[in-house]
Amino acid sequence: MPQLSFEHAALQPSPIALPGPALVPSVPYYGFPDAEPGFELEVPRDVCAAALTAPTDDSIELFALGADRAVWSRTRVAGRWRAWRPLTPQTGAPWATSGPAAAVDASGDVHVLVRGPDGRLWHAQQGGAGTAVEGDGAWSAWSPAGNLTVAGNGGLLVAGGGGKLHALALGADRAVWHAAVPPCCDPARWAWSSLGGVWASKPAAAVDGRGALRVLAVSADDRNAYATAIDGGAGSAWARVGGGPLASVPKISMLPTGSGGVVAVARGADRAFLRAKLPDNATSWGRWGVLKLYPEGGWTSGAALLPQAGMEPELFATGSDLGVYHHTLRATHLHSMGGRFSATPSVLRNADGMLEVYVRGFDGRLWLRRQNNTGALGECNWDSWMSIGGSFLPFDC
Repeated sequence: MPQLSFEHAALQPSPIALPGPALVPSVPYYGFPDAEPGFELEVPRDVCAAALTAPTDDSIELFALGADRAVWSRTRVAGRWRAWRPLTPQTGAPWATSGPAAAVDASGDVHVLVRGPDGRLWHAQQGGAGTAVEGDGAWSAWSPAGNLTVAGNGGLLVAGGGGKLHALALGADRAVWHAAVPPCCDPARWAWSSLGGVWASKPAAAVDGRGALRVLAVSADDRNAYATAIDGGAGSAWARVGGGPLASVPKISMLPTGSGGVVAVARGADRAFLRAKLPDNATSWGRWGVLKLYPEGGWTSGAALLPQAGMEPELFATGSDLGVYHHTLRATHLHSMGGRFSATPSVLRNADGMLEVYVRGFDGRLWLRRQNNTGALGECNWDSWMSIGGSFLPFDC
């Protein structure tokens, strides 16, 4: 497989001076009365640039789609970055035709799914059976995740109860398909089942307090979201979530709440974010409601969500100026984090409890901004944006 040199990627990240966090004006949502007819058709599909996992308390594993269409990985252990490396199989290397999806199983091993040139999903596992080289960070060879052919936006991995991993994908038939991720690395052990429907978007999913897998997808007919649940067996009937419509192919971000429910956020047809909640221990979703703050001109990416203990989630997305904005959902203001970026951010909370935001720049590199605890009275500040290198493509969320 041809590979890029990525010579610069082995260097330690270097900071760049970009605007720091600032309190910016924001407008209560009353719709967009001055929008031109057909405005909703101009909302593009949401694109992403990175998949994040945290296999241990002091490590982060980052995945991205290289300009050479290989899946690239970079690891940080105990605060030190290792060099970028391609996840190159020993034989039969597939070209990636989607972005990577990643999750951690009960053993702390990282799994990655990506769509290959044959239209099937391919699977690799860190430390699984079939690992060619023993030792820290060793990966299995790529193997097909069964024989299901999927749409070009690839698959999704979700960690369930007891460390069980769920895989979901939008099939070539536009139905949503589900499988439990089997032990590495036998393609014959993947047992996909169809959840039916005809959908415009890759599904989104999260596990509720009872251990049921809650799934949302956007209809190809009316751009509304529909929900199903997998609770130990086949999926339930799809049911419409009231409100909407959503953007044409939005990223739906979902989080379990600390009390047993699930919250979802997605971009609406008018560039505002909509939120829906599955109440604690409930079976039916509430309606989509508008999040009443947005940057001037609306949002231009999907949302990255992160939970806060006992509080509303934190949201990160890009505005019409292409800078990243930070919004705590009950807050009355937005914080601008500056920069100019080309994809939906990815975000995690590190072992110190500080937030980290990763996003693709127009230079093709990934950029990182980290919270620190240097503020007065226990408040958090943010470091400057820093490049962590690479040359990467955006991909459908």
